Amino acid sequence: MASLDWHQTRRDGVTLVELVVGAEAAEWVRVESRLQPVWPPRRQGVPVAGWDGASFEGRIEPDAPLVLGYASPAAPLDPPAQLTTVDDSEESPDGTAVSPRAIVRTLGESAPPRDVVPAGTGSEQTESGDSAAGTPATAGRPPPAGSTTSTATAAVSDPEAAIEPWFDAVGERLGEAERLADVTGVEEAHGAVEAVGGIDAARDLRKQLEADRQQLRRLRERQQRLAERLAAVEIPLSTLERVT
Repeated sequence: MASLDWHQTRRDGVTLVELVVGAEAAEWVRVESRLQPVWPPRRQGVPVAGWDGASFEGRIEPDAPLVLGYASPAAPLDPPAQLTTVDDSEESPDGTAVSPRAIVRTLGESAPPRDVVPAGTGSEQTESGDSAAGTPATAGRPPPAGSTTSTATAAVSDPEAAIEPWFDAVGERLGEAERLADVTGVEEAHGAVEAVGGIDAARDLRKQLEADRQQLRRLRERQQRLAERLAAVEIPLSTLERVT
């Protein structure tokens, strides 16, 4: 069964949410944000593949957790999201094994969601899809800084964009933990605890660091397996060219 770890940061009236979904077996899950409205990560003004309103659907593997990030003007909630297992056994209408729903999950919708389509006629739009005034259709919304999603589609198009924000967030948490660990007096301890948001926030930070350790351990193990496979494989191009 899938498990959910989270980290929330409130900055300038915006809550930044980071979710890590792990599981002991491969499965599809739906992540529904309890914070409304949701500002998901976007590419060219359109939510990245997998997002539909306030929910995200994606596949997780035992050694490949799902990492999601988004923003919301709502105040933090614990937990900030709910998990639902999604049945992926549907067949397509013609009886093939791959369902249209599974294809949409992987590739995303062909049309942008309603919330990014500006009002007005097509004559008011530029060729790039922005409004005539030169501002994106999502103008006025704070950008979800540091948000990302680790779907297969995102990983193929830009692998660093899918994982770097998570590494950055882990680095920030480590910096906070190191400052707490380096205190040498009562007054300094009070200041360090207040800097992270109080003793409850320090407890949450310790829990999150343990989750980070587990995720990094899984990533390291997977990296090692992939590196060994990469070192062992060689495509016999000369042979393939002769037989094709």
